[in-house]
Amino acid sequence: MTHVGDIEFAILEELSQEGPCTMDELVRRLSSFTWNQVFAVVDRLSRQGKLLIQSKRRFEYEVSVPQGSPSMVHAAEGQMTHSASAA
Repeated sequence: MTHVGDIEFAILEELSQEGPCTMDELVRRLSSFTWNQVFAVVDRLSRQGKLLIQSKRRFEYEVSVPQGSPSMVHAAEGQMTHSASAA
């Protein structure tokens, strides 16, 4: 079973390492997760200010880590470690 923390970590790691990409490209890069899983986590992270979503063209959106947030992956790692130790 896939945990939301795993998807969040994968998204933040991918965008931190590879840079901004379209939503479709992100889903292709993270092929071990479904489109719905990636979308739900991207939506949540963007509402929390951890990701930036910009419209590039009609029905095309670019996803990126906001500038000045280089430690987002480390924050996700900390959440995963904290969650694992709390269980």
